[in-house]
Amino acid sequence: LKPIEPRQPLEHVFWRVEMPDGTNDNAPTTLRLDVDAETGLKAEFYRYENDNATLLEESWLTKAEIERDKDPTITIGRGTPKTITVVACIKGPQENLLYRKTNKLEAGDIRLSGFSLSKAWEENYTYRIRPKGEVIENLPVFVKRVRVSVDGENVRAVTLQGRYVPADPFPEAFIRSGIEKGYHTIKLTLFNEEGKKVASVENRRVVG
Repeated sequence: LKPIEPRQPLEHVFWRVEMPDGTNDNAPTTLRLDVDAETGLKAEFYRYENDNATLLEESWLTKAEIERDKDPTITIGRGTPKTITVVACIKGPQENLLYRKTNKLEAGDIRLSGFSLSKAWEENYTYRIRPKGEVIENLPVFVKRVRVSVDGENVRAVTLQGRYVPADPFPEAFIRSGIEKGYHTIKLTLFNEEGKKVASVENRRVVG
């Protein structure tokens, strides 16, 4: 699987992971190859593991389709995708190899840096809490629920809608319970669509 840089009539290839849209926790995450070529192409995608390559998908694109910015794509996961090693091969009209590359797409890892706490103006809620952080690696993570604890005790909190990150901001939580004024240790824990904890952060905050 030695890499092969783009050869004529293929001019360039760029890899791009496209994040799912919306709040559907089963939406597809796709891998798109941006290509430019002077002729039609054949694209082949393989999963590579344990020194074996398994064909996942192949497709032909005409020159006219490429000029209309139609590119080779493959679905690499629904829900929070797992780590996957993909081999992409592009061939010419006689199936002569014009490009080959292996790319390991890592499962996303959420790193929380903190959160903001503010009064909730929505009816039936007392506070709004927003996680802050980022997703490391290539693939998105779906955050289904945010759990909030104050001084070690869980409080009644609602996540109105889960979503993928980093495509969208982290989903926030609305606290129903009242919290006494003063210093409190507040902890946030994020869970994915399978109910698995994916990140947490704890800070000392003044509530008033």
